[in-house]
Amino acid sequence: MLLSNSRLAGRSVADLDIPGRFGGVVTRVRRGDLDLLAHDDLHLQLGDRLRVVVPRGRMGELTRLLGDTERQVSEVDAVSLGLGVSMGFLLGLLTVPLGSVSLSLGVAAGPLVVGIILGWKERTGPIVWSLPTGASTTLRQFGLLIVLGVLLAAVGPAVMAFVTARMGMSPARSGGLVAGFVGNPSLLAFANSRTADERVTEGYATLYAVDTIVKILLVQVIVALGGVP
Repeated sequence: MLLSNSRLAGRSVADLDIPGRFGGVVTRVRRGDLDLLAHDDLHLQLGDRLRVVVPRGRMGELTRLLGDTERQVSEVDAVSLGLGVSMGFLLGLLTVPLGSVSLSLGVAAGPLVVGIILGWKERTGPIVWSLPTGASTTLRQFGLLIVLGVLLAAVGPAVMAFVTARMGMSPARSGGLVAGFVGNPSLLAFANSRTADERVTEGYATLYAVDTIVKILLVQVIVALGGVP
């Protein structure tokens, strides 16, 4: 049975009272790829899979209790997530004066500290702070992709600017090549606003065309590797 009933998230196995209510027993709890013994003090999370032994005639009642629906555990509770992030930002903005210096956690460490506290707390009244296992994994992957994208967006133009400078190109042409490498017309407009040199546009047009051709070729490679007809 899949635990998708948010009212049970953060409760212990003993709180379910499966023996008293259904005449059964919870033997195992599978959380992600981890199998756990269902001892009475084990706190349950959304997305846990419970191996339950109950009389056949009580299965419908047990299903209604646990929820047993994939849709609910695949969604992120916007209320708890928004509140947690907001509290983290507020904590990060707090400044503690210590003599001649002031200390603050900042907008990076603040949400991290709040996340640790709320993860330990698990729930407050009707609000469940812990995310379902599937949703948590998806958000982690999404976060890693964002970090990787930011790094590529920052490192790529920096490398391009360094290479063009080493090749002895003018700053105007180098700026156009960087704008063409990123493929962002707003960078071209900014470069043109700083100088009237036509080499900016030439550099942009040269690398933008190459960039477009490479993207077209990469699409064909991805389709071929993926086996898409």
